[in-house]
Amino acid sequence: MSGTAGTWVPVAKASELASGAIKRVEISGQELAIFAVAGKCYALTDRCGHMSAPLSRGTIAATPAGIVVTCPLHGSRYDGTTGKNLSGPVKEAPPDLDQATDRLRRFLARTAELSAAIRTHDVPRFDVRTVGDDVQVLL
Repeated sequence: MSGTAGTWVPVAKASELASGAIKRVEISGQELAIFAVAGKCYALTDRCGHMSAPLSRGTIAATPAGIVVTCPLHGSRYDGTTGKNLSGPVKEAPPDLDQATDRLRRFLARTAELSAAIRTHDVPRFDVRTVGDDVQVLL
C-alpha cells in the first residue's frame, strides 16, 4: 500500500493491459485489480469496500473528474488513483424491470435498501511502476 516499505513485484505486462480493462492478480496473498488508463497503470485491492465483491469484474471509466472503478455487485464507485469511495452502493432496484414479477421487484428493492445500510469503506491502493513492459506493484 502507498507509503509502506516493501518489495516491487512484477504483476503483469503493460502490453497485456488493454485500456479500460481490469486484470485480477493474486500475489503474496494479496488480491489486486490492475488496470491501465491512457498508458498509465494503477492497482487497487480487488475487494470492494462495501461487500467484498471482486472489483476486477467491475468497470473502469475515465471521466472529467478522474478514473472511476465501479463494483459489479452494488455499484459502489471508487477513485481509481486513490481508492477513495466516491459513491454507492446503489440505493434502489434497477428501473428496467418491466418483465419482472412484483415479487422479484419487491425482493430487489428490499435487497437494495438493506445493502445501502452497509457502510462502504475506501479500498487500499498500491504504488505501481512500469519497467520496460513489466508492471510492478509495491507490496
